Amino acid sequence: MGPVAGLPPGAFAVVMATGIISVVAHEEQGRAHALAALSGMLAWLAAAVYAVLVALSLTRLLAAPDGCAATCRRRRRASSR
Repeated sequence: MGPVAGLPPGAFAVVMATGIISVVAHEEQGRAHALAALSGMLAWLAAAVYAVLVALSLTRLLAAPDGCAATCRRRRRASSR
């Protein structure tokens, strides 16, 4: 199963952080027009990364449901990284 097995539960934080920066850039675009383009690019990047992470998570869930359940049961592993 390779890298999918080691997918950390916190990987979705990348999507959240990218989305936050995109929103801030969108709100500040009145000061610099380049921020409008940056905001759009970051929003698309967040959407693409989200789609990839959902696909990887589903692959992991289908390939190793016991491993996913074990990750969810271990509170420290599920809430960190």
